[in-house]
Amino acid sequence: MKKVISGFILVLGILFNLSFISAQNHYYNSVEECETILKTEKRTKADFSNLEELNKKFDNDADSIQEKMLKYEQCFIGLEIPAFDELSIHNIEVTKSSILGKPTIMNFWYSTCPPCVAEIPGFNKIVEKYGDKVNYLAFGNENQYEIEEFLMDQSWSFIHIPNSENIKRNTFRFGLGYPTTVVLNAKAEIIEIFAGGLTDERAIQQIQDKIIPVIEKELK
Repeated sequence: MKKVISGFILVLGILFNLSFISAQNHYYNSVEECETILKTEKRTKADFSNLEELNKKFDNDADSIQEKMLKYEQCFIGLEIPAFDELSIHNIEVTKSSILGKPTIMNFWYSTCPPCVAEIPGFNKIVEKYGDKVNYLAFGNENQYEIEEFLMDQSWSFIHIPNSENIKRNTFRFGLGYPTTVVLNAKAEIIEIFAGGLTDERAIQQIQDKIIPVIEKELK
């Protein structure tokens, strides 16, 4: 009987590992497809016969880049994030498993990024509104000391994870600038992703306007 149980547990373990590998592969294969959206044809000034043509091309490129960035962001919607295992500045282990069961807000930032800092009071208002119904993770690309020093002057009610450039670029492969904000559902699937923001007090309301409708829909 013990052999049967042991065999059954072994099979379950193998099936779990296969499922895990399959999910990881699906994420990275999908991200590679997303990254092709950002590929653009490179042309130099010498390719254009006159200044008017060159300026027109630059204007068209700006519109094209904005459209591509929106398509790139939308390409991540519905993907289940890969596994990760990080330690917060307060020695809290944060993993994919630990955030399952609740919506999660993930913000990627650094302390000298004006739009990153401008939206922090808005994030605090979101924490006040939803409390423990939501997970709140701030991935800073600075070290623990630098983040702790920043938080002495700026309250921010998120779990803070330092040295996060690698997880942004290589684990999640979010090819967006700072700040980047990602909202996950209870299954750790991406339901919203966007980058950038305002640098003045309007950022406080802007970040709430972007996130609250998504969280409200998820909590229904």
